[in-house]
Amino acid sequence: MSAAAAAAPQYPSVLRPASAPAPGINRLALALAGTSTGLLIYVVLSPKRYPPHYFDKQFITVDEWIQQGVGNFEYYCPEKGATFPPYKWLDRLPDLSQHNNHTADVLRRNPGLYDELKRRATENGVNLGKGIKTGIDNISAQVDEQVGVVAGDAESYSTFRELFDEIISRLHAYPKDGCQPHDFHSEKLTDARIDPLGKCVLSCTIRVVRSLEGFNLPPSLSFEDRREVERVIAAALAGLDGVSKGTYYPLPGSLSYTDTTLSKSEEARLKEEGLLMPEPASTIVLSSGIGRHWPDGRGIFSSAQRDVYIWVNNSDHMEIFAKARGDDVKGSFERLMRMVGDLEKGLRDQECSFAHDDHLGYVSTCPSNLGTGLRISLEMRLPNLMDRPDFRDILGKLGLRMMVTEASTNVCSVENTHTMGLTEVQLTNDFMRSCTKLVGLEARLEEGIDVDDEVRAMFSDK
Repeated sequence: MSAAAAAAPQYPSVLRPASAPAPGINRLALALAGTSTGLLIYVVLSPKRYPPHYFDKQFITVDEWIQQGVGNFEYYCPEKGATFPPYKWLDRLPDLSQHNNHTADVLRRNPGLYDELKRRATENGVNLGKGIKTGIDNISAQVDEQVGVVAGDAESYSTFRELFDEIISRLHAYPKDGCQPHDFHSEKLTDARIDPLGKCVLSCTIRVVRSLEGFNLPPSLSFEDRREVERVIAAALAGLDGVSKGTYYPLPGSLSYTDTTLSKSEEARLKEEGLLMPEPASTIVLSSGIGRHWPDGRGIFSSAQRDVYIWVNNSDHMEIFAKARGDDVKGSFERLMRMVGDLEKGLRDQECSFAHDDHLGYVSTCPSNLGTGLRISLEMRLPNLMDRPDFRDILGKLGLRMMVTEASTNVCSVENTHTMGLTEVQLTNDFMRSCTKLVGLEARLEEGIDVDDEVRAMFSDK
């Protein structure tokens, strides 16, 4: 072995598959990147590109189980049970009897489905194992409704239709032959206030996800393509003017975009307001492949008014959201759709477009976000309703679900359950009516009025 080869860093076997470059290959330089949270990355540069093949342990301060999922390769961490091989055809799947996600349940109920699909692959090389790894690795759901599968590209939804159609039906009650409608006209939204007294609703967030046509989705994006997605989106954002004008910032530690940097004060503000893209400290995220190459090729756009934000290359190519204090759903919807429209025009100037399908609607990594890609959430103070044992059942009947919040035991975040089958306007109006119902129930409980009959009547309605 040459002296140069002997001095080269040795790849941990768990991170280097057979296709990884040999340790003796010439390297150009070392780059040290850091984030305010302490994730320091030692990157070996190759002559032609900058793939983070190797992380030197002396510079790593995050837990080992996270390190295994932020490099070049698929997540493998026996400590966390993340051992499912995405590119190997198994004779049979592991025992799924204790798994509690939709994908595991579908595969359990259809024993021959894995064998039927496991040898298929999209034109981009995305196979079934890559998509279901997160659902196989994670036995217990870390969220209320874990899907357990991701799409590596838009074609995955047709190549593995037998699996995705069943999951989409479960998530959205959406038919296999459905055609997704759209309506972005904010003037069609109700003017009625959800919380006219301002006692219950603390804040409002409306978000849509969008993907770029012609690129793999984040779980299967190559290092170079992730940077290209960022370049295209950043160029489109740079051309915005008027109320949509703003600034794109790369995540701290990313070396892919150098036109701007995120100041410590701005980073602290975004983090405090829950707007900073979270690090991939979840086995669900890491097993999906979304954390690879972190934080390279990722960033956040902030409008000049600080009321619309865009995450780039998180779980989707774009997550666009508008925030407001109080219950201003209609105003937030209007600002959001204006930004989406302006961004779409900017992408056309870059000879690019949103990925869309007549049946699926806007393409997303997760089946739970297909169709409109629209999520509306309100942070609400509902102490009396939250004390009821049937609170989640009430939410479900109203087409809502509760998301965990650390703000207070009396505060919860509620959002729409479905994103498919109805237009953006229909979903938003339905959401506003449902949240108005919650505010009314809370007000009556606050006054000491029994609402049991009212709740029973809700469940008796067909």
